Amino acid sequence: MKEAVDAAGGAKPEADMKRVNLAKQLQDSQVVYIPTPGEQLPAGTGGGAMTTGSNGSDSSKEKINLNSASKADLQKIDGVGDKKADKIIEYRQQHGQFKSVDELKNISGFGEKTVAKMKDQLAV
Repeated sequence: MKEAVDAAGGAKPEADMKRVNLAKQLQDSQVVYIPTPGEQLPAGTGGGAMTTGSNGSDSSKEKINLNSASKADLQKIDGVGDKKADKIIEYRQQHGQFKSVDELKNISGFGEKTVAKMKDQLAV
């Protein structure tokens, strides 16, 4: 993402770059929105820079951040209902922030195949 910000002429003085993961890998057709300090972003953006695809494919769906999503947001993930959302939140409370989406496999009910199906809907 750093290269994209630099190519766009750099960050504006009012940009809240503390909320941006400059190491994030971007894909073609992605749009990046960098918030200002204190700005509220839509649910599921993880409180940081919001990126969306512009080609109309599934990659344009907003990803749910495992570290900041509410129970309601987690239930938007295909295959996650009330109980699985509770398990994700409980795991997060006991172990801290998720370091990768694959860490879901440590939670009962989330096997390798389940995590693989959900991976494109999730972020950390």
